[in-house]
Amino acid sequence: MSTMFLAFVLTWLNIFLFWLSSTVTVASISPRDCLQNSTIASLIDCLNDFTVGPNYYNASSYAAAQPDLTQVDDWMALITSMLDSDTSDCSSITVPASLVSIYAVTLFPDSSSNNTFCVLSEKTSFIDGSNSYYTKGWGVIVVPSSRKKVSHMIHLSAPHPLYDIDE
Repeated sequence: MSTMFLAFVLTWLNIFLFWLSSTVTVASISPRDCLQNSTIASLIDCLNDFTVGPNYYNASSYAAAQPDLTQVDDWMALITSMLDSDTSDCSSITVPASLVSIYAVTLFPDSSSNNTFCVLSEKTSFIDGSNSYYTKGWGVIVVPSSRKKVSHMIHLSAPHPLYDIDE
């Protein structure tokens, strides 16, 4: 194979790969990429993009996404730990063994308020077409990194059991 032919093939391969990367875009491959944002609002916007949309689930895929009993108990203990944490860096919060492969707690500095938050977010996602979605989708929890920084007790939730099941 001549050097000229090899250079020609490599040039066209480079052009094709550049074209492919510019036509197929996924905002973030992993929810963990969202932690690179600088404000809490942009973090939540990014994490929200991973939410599985309407009509995604069928009965079997919905069942596969549900936590087992140990994970439910550990989830409640983890949330309690986050709400009771009184360190400024989330270091007292330990993700239980049944959740550690799915979720992580990360210290998040919000540049718009100069406050820090403990963020419990899913680490896992899958790609479907040009979008990435949470593997489990159990939720995102954001609390101030210290109880001293809590000025109001607000609890927002949006449970939707059997949501989007297309039977």
